[in-house]
Amino acid sequence: MAIKIFGSHKKSDKKIAYDYISELQTLAGAAFPITVTVDNDGQLTGITYETEWKEGTTEPVEPTDKKTKKVTITYKENYKSLKLSDAQIKKIDTYIDSTLKKA
Repeated sequence: MAIKIFGSHKKSDKKIAYDYISELQTLAGAAFPITVTVDNDGQLTGITYETEWKEGTTEPVEPTDKKTKKVTITYKENYKSLKLSDAQIKKIDTYIDSTLKKA
């Protein structure tokens, strides 16, 4: 295998979306759903997060109608409801207020 390298490969000191998401989830101590927008200068310009969400899986269930022998696939939901505590929400909101780039 051959590798060709072009240009500079030093890590930028500008933050990327992943950095903000990681900081917020660490701060809250929970892996909650979050979306961030970062400008070209690495500044946080927008954020959306959920305070309540569901996590889990689904399992296919194949009940057979005994009269018609028809198989209908449905799904059994194995979800648990999760939510951030008021203290976690306050920490997140404080971080956002101090970090979000003002227009």
